[in-house]
Parts: sequence; C-alpha cells; structure tokens
Amino acid sequence: MELEFRNPTIQDREVFYKLQNSFNNMSSESAFGMLYLWSEAYNISVCESKRVFFKKIAGHIPLYEFPKGINNEEQLKKSIELLNLDSLKSSKANLNLTGLIDSEVKILKKVFPGKFSYTADRDNYEYIYRISDLANLKGKKYHSKRNHILKFKKIYNWNYAPLSCENKEESLKFFEKWFHLNLKSERIYDLKEYIAIKKAIENYESLELVGGLIYANNEAVACTIGEKINSKVLLVHFEKAFTDYEGSYSVINNEFCKNFENEFEFVNREEDMGIPGLRKSKLSYKPSILLEKYNAVWEE
Repeated sequence: MELEFRNPTIQDREVFYKLQNSFNNMSSESAFGMLYLWSEAYNISVCESKRVFFKKIAGHIPLYEFPKGINNEEQLKKSIELLNLDSLKSSKANLNLTGLIDSEVKILKKVFPGKFSYTADRDNYEYIYRISDLANLKGKKYHSKRNHILKFKKIYNWNYAPLSCENKEESLKFFEKWFHLNLKSERIYDLKEYIAIKKAIENYESLELVGGLIYANNEAVACTIGEKINSKVLLVHFEKAFTDYEGSYSVINNEFCKNFENEFEFVNREEDMGIPGLRKSKLSYKPSILLEKYNAVWEE
C-alpha cells in the first residue's frame, strides 16, 4: 500500500479536526488554516488513509508532520512505515519529520527506540502567552508597552473594528499597501506570505478565521488575522502595522487580545523564524510557554 497525496481543500477541514491528536493542542500545526493557507506557497499536500491524516511539504527532501488520528502504537508503526516509503519513493531519502512537539518525540522514542535522530529547531519554537496578560498588560514588565499604547491613543483619533465580511476587502488593500511600502517592490503578489494572506481573506468565513483592524484618523493602519485552535487557544497567523504610526503594533496586539480575553486562555503568536528583531519583540511580551519544536530523521 502507498499513500496518495493531493492538494488540500476546504472540505478536508472537517476530517482534520475529527482526527486531531488530543495531546497536540497548542501547536500551530493543530490549526487547519496553517495547512490550508500556506499550501500553495510551500507545495503542501495531504492524504487520508484508514482514518489517519497525513501532511507532506514537498522539496528536494520532503518533510512530513506527525500524522493525525493515531490511536495506538501499531497504528503509528504502520503510518511511519508508509511515510518512510513515500519519502524513499519521492526523493530516495529516509523520512524527515518536522514540527514535532515534546509529546510526539516521546511517543516516537517509545515506539521506535534508537531509530530516529532528533534535533531541536529553535527558530520554530512557538511563543504562547496568557491572553489576559496581553489584554491587560499589568505590572512593571509591560510598562513600555503601556506607554506606546497610551501615546498612540493620545495622538490619533482611533478605533478598533473586528474583521468581517464587510471590511475584509479593505484589509486586503491594507496588506497590499504594507507590502509595497516595506518591500519597495511591485512583485508582492508572488510573495509566499502575501499569497497566504490573500487566501485567508478570500476564505475568511469558511475557515472560521477571526481578525481585527486598527484605524487612525479614518485610515486602516494595522491588521491581524487569526484562528481558533481549540476552546483554550487562539492562534495569530498574520499581524502587520504601519510603523509610521508609533505604537500601532502594540495597539493591534492589545486590542485583538482584549476582544477575545473572555473566550480563550492562551494566544499562540507562532515562531520568530530566527529573525533577531522578531525574537526580541516576541520575548519582550513575556511568553508563558515557549513551545519547543523538533525535527527527526529516520536513520536506518
């Protein structure tokens, strides 16, 4: 038996969540939007076989995520064997697993002792915060954040608006302007992140995404788009702001979290990709959890 991978569709969302592994409940890989929105940009394909859901990221050496729907060790053994077979067929390379969290590493070590080599992937550690911390910004550690927000609100006539079908086209225009201003290029429409953002806005309702806009003097100056992972965790996919409006990033972060403070306990703001400035910014918000990620390679 071989796995038959294909392009993901919106219809895969129901199966994806039905087969979700209970222990993988804070990672961005637990959100269907992460898979679907980046599928074109990173040539992601999926396969469902015998009530197990597989994800593959094509490349010179393909990458695979921990399969969803695993209920026992025997099922995991068969699933890993199928993935290794697909990798050997695709690239003649042994299986490479990516985006593993600690609980997945533990079960792999138990079921496949000594078969995988593991490496920590610090650039893809995910920053998870208590949403109440980012909504209220209490204490000395958030003093500078509060000052940025107060200055913004003092200077500008501003308001926050939830992202909806009424203003989502306006949000796309905001993102287009942001990319043009920051990249000084007309080729933004080929950018992987822009493709993913456009896909998010086009499928906003069907993916059940959430988001918000900050207006200053009647102009959209910041926008964020996220997704519910589960009843406790909210995920931020995209967040952009015009830095000419000092404090705009702090304000969109704060207002978005305020809007969902009573609904979720945590907010996952994803990884820093090894970018020094982004790492400094994410650490400055004092994460409650730095979710470790690992890669694994089948060594036999």
